[in-house]
Amino acid sequence: MVKRGEIWSAATGSGYGGKPRPVLVVQGDAFGDTPHRLVALCQTARGEARDLRPRVLPDAQNGLEAISDVAVDILVTVDHQQFGRVIGRLSETDMQRVDQALLLILGFA
Repeated sequence: MVKRGEIWSAATGSGYGGKPRPVLVVQGDAFGDTPHRLVALCQTARGEARDLRPRVLPDAQNGLEAISDVAVDILVTVDHQQFGRVIGRLSETDMQRVDQALLLILGFA
């Protein structure tokens, strides 16, 4: 079962996500019975860190292979069939930073 805070390999469609890439599940677990999950793309970090793209350092828990930015400004829905394998899970601290960025981009903060 795909859970909030987990990083998965997923094919997110055409354009940005035609090939499988790391995504962070941001949709709440209470909505796990829906056919799709809301995710943010995890992109290899380039340039300076930005408020709307929390920077995450790779570690054993999150399973990322490179320093990555969680692109909360690129939210997409992914069908359950498009998820590949679980890569890891963000730490509570990193997830709090993602949550703060989500509040900003959605206009709730």
